[in-house]
Amino acid sequence: MANKTSKRARQATRCLAIAVALGICVQFALGTLLHGPAFDTSPRTFQLQFLLHLIAALLTLGCAACLFVVRRHSSRWPAVLLAMLLVQILFCAAGWIANYGLPAWFIESVRAVPMTVVASGPLQIFARIATLATTSLALGLSIWLALRSESAQ
Repeated sequence: MANKTSKRARQATRCLAIAVALGICVQFALGTLLHGPAFDTSPRTFQLQFLLHLIAALLTLGCAACLFVVRRHSSRWPAVLLAMLLVQILFCAAGWIANYGLPAWFIESVRAVPMTVVASGPLQIFARIATLATTSLALGLSIWLALRSESAQ
C-alpha cells in the first residue's frame, strides 16, 4: 500500500512539475509581448495579452502550490519552487510599475504617489533581469523536479 502511495505521489509530482514548467514557458512568451509591444498593438490586444499572462501566472502558481502540498513532507524543493514563483511575481509587479507607473485603481483607492516613468531606467532594467533570472531558475527547478520524480521509480 505504501508503494502505491509513493508511486502516486511521484506521478503527481511529475505531472505538476511539468505543468509548472509549461506555465513558465507560456509566461515567458506572453511576458515578452508585454515588455515590448509593437507600435500598432491596439489597447484591447494589449489588455488581452496582459489578462492571458495573469491567468498563466495564477495557474502556474496554483500548480506549484499543489506540488508543495503533495510533497511537503518528503522534500523541501517544492517549497523553494513556490517561493521562487512568489518572488518572481513581486519582480514582475516592480517591472510593471517601472514600465507603466502605478495602476489607476491604486492611485484612486489607496494613494497617489508622485512618480515619473523613465524609459530604460535602472529600475526597469533591474526588475526585468531579476524577473528573468528567477523565472529561469524556477523553470530549471521544475524540470529537475519532474526528472527527479521519474528517476525515483
